[in-house]
Amino acid sequence: MSRRRDPLDNFETVEFPAMGTTVAVTMPEPLAPPVSALARATFEEWEKVFSRFRPDSELNRLNRHSGRLYRASSVLYRAVQAALEAARETDGLFDPTLGRHLGVLGYDRSWDEGALDRDQPVTAIDLPTGLWRQVKLYPTARAIWSPPGTVWDLGGLVKGLAVDAVIAACVSRQFRPVMVNAGGDLAVWGVPQGWAGWPVMPPWPGGEAVLLLEGALATSGVTRRRWRRGTDWMHHLLDPRSGQPTRQPLWTVTVAAPGCAMADVAAKTAFIRGPQEGRRFLERLNYAGAFWYTDGHVEAVGSFPLTTRGGAV
Repeated sequence: MSRRRDPLDNFETVEFPAMGTTVAVTMPEPLAPPVSALARATFEEWEKVFSRFRPDSELNRLNRHSGRLYRASSVLYRAVQAALEAARETDGLFDPTLGRHLGVLGYDRSWDEGALDRDQPVTAIDLPTGLWRQVKLYPTARAIWSPPGTVWDLGGLVKGLAVDAVIAACVSRQFRPVMVNAGGDLAVWGVPQGWAGWPVMPPWPGGEAVLLLEGALATSGVTRRRWRRGTDWMHHLLDPRSGQPTRQPLWTVTVAAPGCAMADVAAKTAFIRGPQEGRRFLERLNYAGAFWYTDGHVEAVGSFPLTTRGGAV
């Protein structure tokens, strides 16, 4: 865990690795010990539950129980509920049951720059998509039934849910103002005194700062999670309609929403839909956002990147 002074007066930023990224928590210096400890404990707990690359994680126990009933912990059960709700609300373009596809494409180990590159090309993928539609939940027993062969991958959704969980804990303890940033997916509560909002730099070159008053920002894109199979470049944003990495003229989509998990799902869905359908999707939700194209230009949705409250603007 590292600590540094923040450009905001009398603020401190504490950083630590978790979920394949760096989590940064910014808060007034007196709050640094309790808030950073709370954040680190939350992310450590969630990583033990949800890691796709730890054989002993609860997520992998659930995957090994496909075709059988599995009684889940409360945190896993709630995350699966949230994932199924997101899948329904996005007409299946957010599909949390594509873990086998990611493995076949080569994303079968913890992320490390270059570690996934292989000279062997990907052969045709003949795996079913949309298995989430067959999943059954039993709330009283807190049990989950997944169809045979299901491999869950909750990825960015869980990272967003962890950010939201830390913010919720800070709200209950009246720890504010605070910003929790997990590799660019972030949420805030409260505003630093004398500031119009939290200054947040967008993930594209030369962008002006977003002033975030409340809520969250999340970015989905192909600038980081990329690897080579043969002569082809792969990435982790799969289109459930084909089971293949989506091919869009985009680097990233950034979305402001009331919560980080909501922003993550919206950003990923808008990216998969592409610029035109993705814009209409965000407009229906009344979310502000921005599309960064591969030719370098940026198009805004709503009032982004002006001051936003996260979500309706």
